[in-house]
Parts: sequence; structure tokens; C-alpha cells
Amino acid sequence: MPKIFLYGGSFNPPGLHHEAIVQKLASKLGPDDRLIVLPCGPRPDKETTNDLSLASRAALCDLAFGRIPRVEIDLTDLEQSVFTRSFDIDQRYRALYPNHEICHVIGADIVAGGAHGLSEIHRTWFCGQEVWNTLHFLVHMRHGIECVPEDLPPHHTIIEPTLRGSSSEIRERIFRHQSIDDLVSPAIGQYIARHQLFTGRIMRGPAEFQETLRPLVVANDRNESTVAIGKRLSDAFQTPIGEHNCIVVIGGDGFMLHTIRRLWRDHVPFLGLNRGTKGFLLNDFDETKIVDQLQSHLELKTYTESLLYIEAESVDGTQSNMLAFNDAWVDRLSGQTIWTRVLMNGEVKFDPIMSDIMLVSTAAGSTGYAYRMGGSRLIPGTQMLQLVGSCVCSHHWKNEPLPIETSIRFEAMNQEKRPMRGFCDGVALGELNWMNIRRSATATAELAFFPETDLQRRISEL
Repeated sequence: MPKIFLYGGSFNPPGLHHEAIVQKLASKLGPDDRLIVLPCGPRPDKETTNDLSLASRAALCDLAFGRIPRVEIDLTDLEQSVFTRSFDIDQRYRALYPNHEICHVIGADIVAGGAHGLSEIHRTWFCGQEVWNTLHFLVHMRHGIECVPEDLPPHHTIIEPTLRGSSSEIRERIFRHQSIDDLVSPAIGQYIARHQLFTGRIMRGPAEFQETLRPLVVANDRNESTVAIGKRLSDAFQTPIGEHNCIVVIGGDGFMLHTIRRLWRDHVPFLGLNRGTKGFLLNDFDETKIVDQLQSHLELKTYTESLLYIEAESVDGTQSNMLAFNDAWVDRLSGQTIWTRVLMNGEVKFDPIMSDIMLVSTAAGSTGYAYRMGGSRLIPGTQMLQLVGSCVCSHHWKNEPLPIETSIRFEAMNQEKRPMRGFCDGVALGELNWMNIRRSATATAELAFFPETDLQRRISEL
């Protein structure tokens, strides 16, 4: 029977010892086996999981495990900001994959004392005795942890020790300004340094990218000049596959949007080179000097932009979720205005309101459709959402920025006469009953700019 290996943990942050375990398991997978890493959501019994934003924890897991072949990362707990216990995770995956054996990967410290019913599983896990007796565990031995055979659960397989290390040691070293190069991969170390994680400091303003560029070059293949520039840059840098620390995007805002939606889980800065019309999210550059400029020691400014997390229900009752970088909206499907109930953070604000379009945008998307509909222009990274409407029939309505944590829901009223359809970054979702829009807890993109790029001036010139 094929197996599904579930490796859950806080990974706060993931170290080389975590990566070694995953690499060892991945190397032994059968053709139909699967290996899934599950970073846990906020835990009331483990306050350190709340020290970082959920987005930073998601990024660290993607950087640590995302490039290991055949490894999947389930960000559900982080996206929903919940802590799902192992008993429930097991039930969920058994329902999803009834023809697979579910195996849980845990450390030897979790089972220590099991012979006397004193293991962490017995003492603190939900349905601990049942979990101990029924679940199949892969127990990886840890240096310095004493675990005798009598401590092991009834259904187990042992994984021999790999590397020494602990997340707590990594956090302590960072706080004490000590090197962590021997405990984490370069990608993890660079991300932690760039965002000043675990330092006790709160970042204000853009981050600084001061690394030697190893770019993945992505050029809009519909334009011969962008293809030629892309080839020159690729030939100049020759970055090995999977070792890039930034993504150079050559094209316009639309191509940048497409690239971000496709590659955001690489969690490296997107450095845009403008070959479009406005290029608000990109940098102007001199084609004759760009290779030398990128090969010199650059100090880029990076702004982190959260994507939108959208949930929607079609008229047939089918529910789906997706991400948007710029905006999401509902509009009329017929010649009549739509009647929409609008809720914010679960509270009804308009019931109903008549309009042609209701749109929510990110700061990065505020210079697109939102601006054309009368919204404010925001610099990328601004912690605000935009809610705007077109042809709104209400004396109480006004387009306005909203706090980044606001959740917006559009519900169709009188759907038979006034059908409502939805869009996500311009992608049609069809006729909908409702749409929920909020900031994603896990999906972010870093936009990189040259020091001389003046975003405020670009906004004023729109």
C-alpha cells in the first residue's frame, strides 16, 4: 500500500536538521508515496509560534523544503490561522486518501516516557491514548535524547539521527548576534537577515537587499527586445537552476503580475525592468548598462506586499479559493445593476447597495482599476486595502482605504434578475452567489527597486 508521510511541526525557523530529515525521507519514497510538510498554526501551548507573522513562517518553510524534489508543503493551518491537532490531521488525510497508509513523522523527544504512559503524546495531545495506540509513527532519533525501545509506540518505524540542531538554538543565536551559518541554509539565513527576524526589533519602512545577485531571469516572450535583454542577462549570470536569490522580470506591469502569481512561493525579491507603458511596479533602466549595473554591488529596497485570499461560491454551489496580487471584484452580468449585500469583518454595512462594480485592491493594485474608479493611489507595501465602487447608487457610499486586516464579503441579492459575476486579477470566475476577500496570511511578494527609483514621484505622475 502506498504511504503518505506527514511531517508536522512549528519549524520556527527550519534548520539544516529539519532539511536533512526531509531529504532523507524524500530519497526513500516509493513511486506512489507522498511526503507532506505541515507547519502548524498558532499554538496556545507554544508561544514561540506567535513570535513571527504567519507569512514569514510560510516563507521560511517554502525556502527550506520547497526545492526538495517530491516534497509538498501544506499551508492550510497558517492560512486559516488555526492549530489542527494530529488526531484531526490523521482523520482528514485518511478521508482524502483512503488507499494510502498515513505515517506521522515525529521526534524521539515526543515519545520519551511512553513505556509508563508519560510521553508528550499521552500527556498533552488530543485523544493521546488513542493516537498512541492507532497511529503509525516514523520516529527520528535525536542526538542527546534518550529513548529506550519500551518507550516506542505500538506502530512505529525508526529513522536514525541526522544532523544536530534545534530551532530554539537558532533563535537564541540570532538574538545574541551570533552566526547561524552552521545551523540553517543560506536561503533561510538571507531571508532572516533581510527581514530582521528573531531580533526583537520591529522593521519600519522597506527592507534592504545587499546580496550578490543570482537572478532567475524571466522575460516577456511576446516582445523581441525583452527576449534579447533576458538572454543577455541569463548568459551574463548563468545562475544554476534552483539557486536564484531574486527574480528579474522584464516586461510591463501585466507580465509582472503574471510572474508574481506563478512564482511567489520562491520567496525572493522580484526586480522588475520596465518594458511596458507605465511600469509602476518595475524599474526604469538603461539597456546598455543593465548587465554592469546588476553585476555591481547593489543595495535594493524591497517592499513586501500581501496577496489577497479570495473565496467564492458559484451559483451551482461549488466553492473555490484563489489568490490575487492586484485586485478582485464583482460586477453585473446583465444590463441591470447588481444589488449587493456588503459585509466588513462579518458586520453588514450595506443591505443592499446598487452598483455596476464593487472592487477590492491591494496597495500594489491601487494604481490600476481601483484608481480609475476613484480610489486612492498607494505605495507598494502600504498596509491598506482599497474598497471602491462604480456607478454606486447610495448617498452613504464613498471609496475609501481600509485597514489591511479587513475582511470584505459581497453577497448577490435578487440573483435571478440581477446576476453577479466575479473576477480575480482579471481571471473570470463566472456567476457567483458570494465572494469573500481578505489579506492572505501566507502569500506575499517582495518588490525590489533600485535606490534611485522614486515611488512617490511615480504615483504623482499618474
